[in-house]
Amino acid sequence: MKSSTPTSTGWRRPVGLALALASLCAPAWSASNPAMGTWTTTLQGRELDGNTTNGFEAWYDTVLDITWLADANVAATRGATVTGLMGWQAATDFAANLSLYGLSGWRLPGNGPVNGSSFVFGTSYNGSTDAGWNITSTESELSHLYNVTLGNQGSYTTAGVARSIVTQDGPFTNILPNYYWSSGGISDTSGAWVVSFQGGDQSFVSKGNALGVWLVRDGDVPAVPEPGTWGLMGAGLAAVLAWRRRAAAR
Repeated sequence: MKSSTPTSTGWRRPVGLALALASLCAPAWSASNPAMGTWTTTLQGRELDGNTTNGFEAWYDTVLDITWLADANVAATRGATVTGLMGWQAATDFAANLSLYGLSGWRLPGNGPVNGSSFVFGTSYNGSTDAGWNITSTESELSHLYNVTLGNQGSYTTAGVARSIVTQDGPFTNILPNYYWSSGGISDTSGAWVVSFQGGDQSFVSKGNALGVWLVRDGDVPAVPEPGTWGLMGAGLAAVLAWRRRAAAR
């Protein structure tokens, strides 16, 4: 079935049921494994707070041309909610109003039709429809991150055979074993696309659910000078000012 404005609720997966089923086979979270996914070559660390001792605050995705926050649960870190989980509208507003390291323009990850033209509703295991597992299309930024960049193993193979879930966090922190909200891609006031970082599936659910918030920003972010660079800049500026004062006194 193809549509761009679904009105039936029959194909919306109940998130509570999905999470309950997923918990029966909890994922095996592994340490960052360079052999899984493409992240060691397609993600570039970005220093945003000027402190090189505490790791990168963001990662530029050279394939999707977006910048991911390194913190996958910034809503909790910033105190928006205790758990970081919130409804779709609250998540959208949180992103729109967030100024982080002097940068605004954050948003929820985007989601368009996996075939590039129109949404295909119906579940598949091989990533050929917009609901299901193993979606590798760059149209779904979260699914691409899960399946390609991080190389995570979802709960089903492309042939529909159940398997153990194996996931890693790569260079990111605070990834929730939960669904994350996506934005855009469909004109529906009650539902939105989500991607599970517990089982790898993409679903369309009610916006009233309390789910995870992982923020991105279009394009690359401007580099923040390292502390030593700030010192050199300050010294240079002081020298220029001193020269101007001496010149004025002549």
